[in-house]
Amino acid sequence: MNLEQSIMSELCREVENSCGFAMRTPRDFNALSELISSRTGATVSSTTLKRVWGYISRTSGVSRYTLNSLAQFVGYPDYASFSTSSNELQSNLLLSDKLSANEIPTGGRVRLTWRPNRVCVVEHLGDNRFRVIESQHSKLAVGDTFVCQMFIRHEPLYVDDLEHGGEATHTAYVAGRTDGILFELLQSIE
Repeated sequence: MNLEQSIMSELCREVENSCGFAMRTPRDFNALSELISSRTGATVSSTTLKRVWGYISRTSGVSRYTLNSLAQFVGYPDYASFSTSSNELQSNLLLSDKLSANEIPTGGRVRLTWRPNRVCVVEHLGDNRFRVIESQHSKLAVGDTFVCQMFIRHEPLYVDDLEHGGEATHTAYVAGRTDGILFELLQSIE
């Protein structure tokens, strides 16, 4: 990924954080188009937004108008300002929703999803350790255990001390490296 692609990816994450939902369905793009119009006065079609996010393929680059509109949506005067800020910013406060492991009761379950169609349900065993109890399209398998202190919406999931396939690998694993994860705290099964 080159620098321009990295900045575009960051801009898309910032837009999703700002609007409070990920761009996953046509309805999401329609809603974002309306939000951009109401917040900035700019008109950016849902089809254009689908191309920016890679939901549908594009045949040319993203227009300066669209880039400026997205940057204004997240509070910058224009795309150049966002790009400069993006290059300089190496750390910042987490503005996304987060769920700390210590907020999850022992036996509590969390549903994790990430692109393209990965789903895992994990159960908290206590002391920041989780066991995979359901897995779809993921390298994490049912029965795997790992340590994780926090789940952060739209950020990658980093786990440590992975035990995979009944063997203690004591390695780390990352899920949702590009677009991050979504999470949902489920009701505990008594």
